[in-house]
Amino acid sequence: MSKPSFDRSQFIMMFFAFSLGMVLSNLLSQSKAEAPEPAAEILFTYKGIDKTEQDISTHLREALSGLVAERYALLERAALEQYLYDYAEIEGLEVAEAGEKLFKLEEPSKQEVSEFFTKNADKIKKPFFEVESEIKRQLVVLKAQQAKREALDYLASRGDLVIFPKADQNNY
Repeated sequence: MSKPSFDRSQFIMMFFAFSLGMVLSNLLSQSKAEAPEPAAEILFTYKGIDKTEQDISTHLREALSGLVAERYALLERAALEQYLYDYAEIEGLEVAEAGEKLFKLEEPSKQEVSEFFTKNADKIKKPFFEVESEIKRQLVVLKAQQAKREALDYLASRGDLVIFPKADQNNY
C-alpha cells in the first residue's frame, strides 16, 4: 500500500481554490448585509436618558440649527485661511498678495452694474444714481461668495478638504 503523494503544484492549486472560496463567501455575506441606519446624534443625557434633536422644543432646535450653520461657516473660513497661508508660502508671497492672486476679486464694471439694474429695475424701484454704489457692493459680495465656493469646491475635489460634520447631515 503506497500513499498518494501530492506535489507542490497540486497543493498550490488547492490553496488558491480554498482562498477564492473564502473571498467569494465573504463578498456574498457582505452584499446581503444591510447598511446600518445612522443613529440620531445625542445632544445631552438627562437623568440617564439620551436626548436627541427630537426631544427639544422647536425654537431651541432652530437655534441649534443656526449654531450648526454658523460653525460650518467658520470652519469653511478656517479652511480658506489655511489654503491662503499655504498658497502664500508655496509662492513666496505676502498673504495679501496671495489673496489677490488666488481669488482675483475685481470691482464690477459699469456694464455689470447697469445689467444688474436693468434685470432688477422692477424690484429696485429707485433711480440708477441712487442705487449704483449699493449694486456695486452687492456684486462684489456675490463675486467674493463665488470665489469662496470655487476654492472650497476645488479643495474638496482634490481630496484636500473635508469638513466634519457636513452641515446637511444634521436635520435640526
